[in-house]
Amino acid sequence: EEAHEYPNFVTDSFLVNSRLTHILFDSDALDSFVSHEFVHSFQIACYTFTQSFQVDTVGSVSLLADKVYRDCVIEIEGYSFLANLIPISLPNFEIILDMYWLSKNRT
Repeated sequence: EEAHEYPNFVTDSFLVNSRLTHILFDSDALDSFVSHEFVHSFQIACYTFTQSFQVDTVGSVSLLADKVYRDCVIEIEGYSFLANLIPISLPNFEIILDMYWLSKNRT
């Protein structure tokens, strides 16, 4: 519902690591993110960045990012793609994929 307020957003549901997931595709995002709640279902390793950084949200809130889940499998219409997802607090979505991810994967 929040995505309808912003024209650069598209939402849909796809499989991520074999689990149906509500995803926001955000053309303004510089990185891809996953909610803290959703990562509990991951059975893959989490890596720590050598240096943490700030993530600015639409609501003008700055969040600290210091970890990443590498090579998460995103399944779209029978095709599998990999994404590196940074865990942050996401109240309305389980995953945010940046448009650079879409361009890189030609989706």
